[in-house]
Amino acid sequence: MSNMFTIKLPALLLSLLNVLILLKIYLDSGTLLGPVNVEILDVHRLKFESYLQQFNKSYNANEYNLRLRNFKASLKDILRLNAIEDHAVFGLTHLSDWSPEEIGRVRSNLEGDKYCVLQNKTKCLKKNVQDTHVTYKDRLKCTDNSSDIPLQCDWRKRGVVGAIRNQKECLGCWAFSIVGVMESMAAIQGVSHNTLSIQELLDCSAPNNGCLGGNVNSALNYLCTFGLGIVNEDQYPLTLRNGDGCKKDLPSNGLRVKEFYNLCNASSTDILRLVAHHGPVTTIVNYGPLINYLGGIVRRACTRGWDSIDHVVQIVGFDLTGSIPYYIVRNSYGVLAGDHGYINIAIEGNVCGIRDDVAAINVT
Repeated sequence: MSNMFTIKLPALLLSLLNVLILLKIYLDSGTLLGPVNVEILDVHRLKFESYLQQFNKSYNANEYNLRLRNFKASLKDILRLNAIEDHAVFGLTHLSDWSPEEIGRVRSNLEGDKYCVLQNKTKCLKKNVQDTHVTYKDRLKCTDNSSDIPLQCDWRKRGVVGAIRNQKECLGCWAFSIVGVMESMAAIQGVSHNTLSIQELLDCSAPNNGCLGGNVNSALNYLCTFGLGIVNEDQYPLTLRNGDGCKKDLPSNGLRVKEFYNLCNASSTDILRLVAHHGPVTTIVNYGPLINYLGGIVRRACTRGWDSIDHVVQIVGFDLTGSIPYYIVRNSYGVLAGDHGYINIAIEGNVCGIRDDVAAINVT
């Protein structure tokens, strides 16, 4: 009996080994066992299920597979970015199952809007419009330091930067950023301290496409030329719907753009001086690689150039005191995106294309 067992044991082990080899072949090929059994062993799918629970998301069958594909791409990108960034951290966020197309292309197909339009200070007010703009010496200052460029400037600490907003699937970052800067400039200039209507700009800026995309320069020129005043949000609530049409006549009441100017390929010195002594500004960045940003200072994650910039944000301050000086960037994808809605982007170099197209505004 023992001899028989000794003789047959190797044969039994060999048979088990063959079964395991065949099982591996079937799993790799997807044959016989079918896709259902393969999916059970998909670690990415298990991670995705946990992710959906964490961020309270659910999808139908068709969308589920698309979101899973985006999620897998994010997992790879997170590993890549954490390997090349030594002062920033990347991980899963509520945007990790979005596609690059959903982040959106800021640049519309309008003729002449594919590149930065250099525009010196453009005055907008007509003679019969009252100017409530205060003199420079009476404006709120970012810091008590009177140097040309202070070591730190954070307009949030001066109480002039509103709460983080969430554009969701609306490609209206251009409107969110313009209105955000207008709110800050109104507070800095002593005009008002109100939350303004983003929906009004989405609906009423005729050259742009609302939640389908838009252009900062086109919108500012429209506000300037036609005297559109932006009212408070409680008068024109945010719906993030497209196609409802403008619910105001032009010209109209509300906060107006007094003057604005665009800087193309601005130097970091120009931006720092502008933010410190004027106020927050709009700018355009390559945001796609930053959807999984959690915190720290971004230096290498994103590219620059007009083929890659895809998102309008606001620079609301900077910090030059550390080993890596950085801009403080206000985003519009909610407080769950980035560092409580903000991104720190290194000043050295044109990281993410942050210096390519900068706009400053005065209001009245």
